Amino acid sequence: MDTGKEKLEQTLAKSDLVLPETSHQGQELIREELGMLTTEFDGFSQDCEDLQDNLGIISLMDCWVFFFSHIF
Repeated sequence: MDTGKEKLEQTLAKSDLVLPETSHQGQELIREELGMLTTEFDGFSQDCEDLQDNLGIISLMDCWVFFFSHIF
């Protein structure tokens, strides 16, 4: 998830370089697309956090410890 956030931030930073050289109409399109991309990434990130919370992520090692503690 961190890599995706970094790439999004890099893209947003690069847009600062491109926007001044772009027509007004192009700037609006770029801003709109970047806004949608940011919103979608934030939603995806939140969905992943919610999924982890709902599943109660347990490591494989925890499963083995639980398994063996109930057998012996």
